[in-house]
Amino acid sequence: MTRRTIAAVVVAAFAVAVSTAGAAVSGPTAGTANKLTVWLQVDAQSGWPDVVAAATQQFKQDHPGWDVTVQYQNWPDHLQKFDATLAASTTPDVIEMGNTEMTKYMAAGAFAT
Repeated sequence: MTRRTIAAVVVAAFAVAVSTAGAAVSGPTAGTANKLTVWLQVDAQSGWPDVVAAATQQFKQDHPGWDVTVQYQNWPDHLQKFDATLAASTTPDVIEMGNTEMTKYMAAGAFAT
């Protein structure tokens, strides 16, 4: 994948997360903060950190008042961690996951539509 494609995917994922959350994209209201938590795999941290940073910056520019936190996960245990967040109702807003891993969560209704 090219850097431009990766950046577009990351920005699009941020935008989808905001719209599916039903939040006001224009900015936070008094006393509230709009937070977006993104889970990416460590591959992104070492492979294209500048693309992730640029996408995050662009999203924040397009949606003032939003705080974006990118957290990097490891492939071997990311599903165990995700299961724990589902149980605690503290899931990330955006998650990178392998396509073969998604079926279980889609069938359970774990993803917003």
